[in-house]
Amino acid sequence: MPLYELICISKTAAGNNNHAKEAARLAARHVLDRGGVVRNIDVLPYYREMLPYRMKRHQEIFHTGVYWSMQFYSSPLVQRSLYQALRYDEGVIRHGFVKLGDNIKSLSGYKIPSPLEK
Repeated sequence: MPLYELICISKTAAGNNNHAKEAARLAARHVLDRGGVVRNIDVLPYYREMLPYRMKRHQEIFHTGVYWSMQFYSSPLVQRSLYQALRYDEGVIRHGFVKLGDNIKSLSGYKIPSPLEK
């Protein structure tokens, strides 16, 4: 299973990040229910930040958002279905996926030593 990273901006509401928690819970549950593995969920250091520009989503205009990311192992079909699920979630302003690697060997940086030559 490939390793993906989801990077997401969720909307904020008067001092709380309930939309970010609900979006992260939805994403993690979506992956787990379909046989994937969630590696970690992080709120990015610039926790609640002004957006670089006005963003319009679901007929609303946003100026601030909560940035968070989630790394997970899943099949490409699960990644596509998660994309669709987040697309219709009203708590999510923007989201994107990055494929970090195809398998564990390509991610670890460990190289199998070649046999010693005689």
